[in-house]
Amino acid sequence: MKFEEAISSIEKFGFDWSLFQSYFPFGDFSLREGHYQKLVLASLESIQDFNDKVRLIALLDMQAAVFLEQIWVINEKVEHEKEMDSIPSHFALAWIQINSNLSQKFNLPRRDVRSLMLELTTNDNLADRLFA
Repeated sequence: MKFEEAISSIEKFGFDWSLFQSYFPFGDFSLREGHYQKLVLASLESIQDFNDKVRLIALLDMQAAVFLEQIWVINEKVEHEKEMDSIPSHFALAWIQINSNLSQKFNLPRRDVRSLMLELTTNDNLADRLFA
């Protein structure tokens, strides 16, 4: 689902959990920072239940964190291959920061996902941190 269609759907009908993957497809960095922020903001504004707002941000944080780690590993493993362009990680970092900013705006619990991700070393991974 393109940004315009997603934002229109949320504004007209409210956030629909069954369309989560359509609104926020995993790994789609065509959703740039400004559009991402507008989409998350519209989603949060249309969700009435506080716990559902917390769940939305938690899912978006996890999705961005997993995607970011995936990008880092891929870029590290293929940096020697000239024919493959590096995948930009700054989009996922920006999504994480936007989630944090909007969590503060809506008085939702804040996680320091950005710092957690930046603390990962070459031999460290997110799964180990989650299950430690």
